[in-house]
Amino acid sequence: MVSTPPDAATPQPVDWTDAGARISNHPKVRRAVKDATTACQERRNRVLSHPGIAARLTWPPLDYTQAENWNGYVPPLRDPDGQLNRSVNRQALMDILAAVVDAEHTASEVK
Repeated sequence: MVSTPPDAATPQPVDWTDAGARISNHPKVRRAVKDATTACQERRNRVLSHPGIAARLTWPPLDYTQAENWNGYVPPLRDPDGQLNRSVNRQALMDILAAVVDAEHTASEVK
């Protein structure tokens, strides 16, 4: 890619060497990463607080060697093209999360 400054007659190459640093330091990007990290940590903690449900992380298709190895990430519902994510891993994680919600709901009814 080439950019032409208004006062230059000859196009100059664009210097992309620090583009990643500029993007990753943008306040909106930093906030989005922080929010996503927090959501993963909270999701992971919720699942791991139910050992019987967390054990399902070690079952196929996920096959984690230990439930604690899961970082809390769940793939998005849709890919960048808008197509549904039909991954069996995503579905397994969603089933686990639904079981956690059910367990928490049941526990709150008992109280």
